[in-house]
Amino acid sequence: MGVDGNCKIDVGSDLVVWTKHFTTFATYTETDTPTGGTSGGGIRFPVKEVEEDEDEDIKEEEEYTPRDLDEYKQEAEELKEEIEELRSERGRLNQTKSTIEILLERIEGHENEEEIREMLTGLLERLEDLEDEVNEKIEEKEEELEETERKKGLLEQKEELKEREERIKGILELIEDDEDKGEIREALKTLLERIEEAKGKITLT
Repeated sequence: MGVDGNCKIDVGSDLVVWTKHFTTFATYTETDTPTGGTSGGGIRFPVKEVEEDEDEDIKEEEEYTPRDLDEYKQEAEELKEEIEELRSERGRLNQTKSTIEILLERIEGHENEEEIREMLTGLLERLEDLEDEVNEKIEEKEEELEETERKKGLLEQKEELKEREERIKGILELIEDDEDKGEIREALKTLLERIEEAKGKITLT
């Protein structure tokens, strides 16, 4: 086969096609087709062609839906509750560890001291592993909460700027026809432009 060529081989009842480009192709079988009393070559195509290869790199872009301030507030509250629950769980684990440590001191001289000590020590190690897992979860949730609070704060700033914008627009409407308020109108319009710039600089990324 040449550098840019194609080929096919028969493997049992299967046909293996080697091609170096993605396209639609079809297999066919040559048959003898009588034409006007003489024999001629004919080509019989199968009913179904091989489907076109699709580019796997093409992926549909996920639609991004911006979240509003209330959603961030709710998420922040939920994260705070989760963190508190995890901290309570950590406290219970510490209490249990303290109890086991006391028991380890009190079993000294017991007839089954070695067996009991081994059991309690194993339990203590397991509790320490659980505490490490809880601490890791707390750290993850606190990071999530910090990011959520950051975005919530930015949206609150944006809402405050919108409120100022609306108040200024209201004032402009009141003094729109007042010739003596020309300088004030220009100053307020300049302020509106600055507010618009500030709003544009607030991004959640």
